[in-house]
Amino acid sequence: MSADLAAYGGAVVLVGTVAVTWAVRLMHAPTRRAAGSAGFTPPVPGTRYLPCHTTRCAHMTHPHLPHGDGAWRCRQCGNVKGGTQ
Repeated sequence: MSADLAAYGGAVVLVGTVAVTWAVRLMHAPTRRAAGSAGFTPPVPGTRYLPCHTTRCAHMTHPHLPHGDGAWRCRQCGNVKGGTQ
């Protein structure tokens, strides 16, 4: 009968060890950021999202910053468009 109790005792020790290990890991786990807050920075005031028709930007829409006299400079490639060019 003591062999049966030894098997149950071993199972109890094993389950207890797993539970304590899980609790300790959970306490030391890094906290997660709120959804949607990772890496977001608000755009610079005056930014416009315009299509940039250069090869480097692959004709995609990128943020353009005001660049004097009605022109806009692409933040991706630096190309200036519009204004008095």
